[in-house]
Amino acid sequence: VFEAQHDYVKVTTGSSTVLSPISMNQLENSLPPDFIRIHRSFIINLLHVDMVQGNQVVIDNKPYPIGKNYKDSFLDKLNALKL
Repeated sequence: VFEAQHDYVKVTTGSSTVLSPISMNQLENSLPPDFIRIHRSFIINLLHVDMVQGNQVVIDNKPYPIGKNYKDSFLDKLNALKL
């Protein structure tokens, strides 16, 4: 999970967290297709989504919000992945 933190991006993996001095837009443009922005502050890996509940994505028992401007493209990409 990538989370915007002012001028940094917080990168969270299963066991570690790192801050990187990169913008969300730069990061988003450099990631492979299985990553998607779900909120202006969050980019996730679709392969790690455990469930979608309303306007939240759950990954490793942690909920992340889905922004209304990102929801349709997120659901489309998630559904395409499951096919």
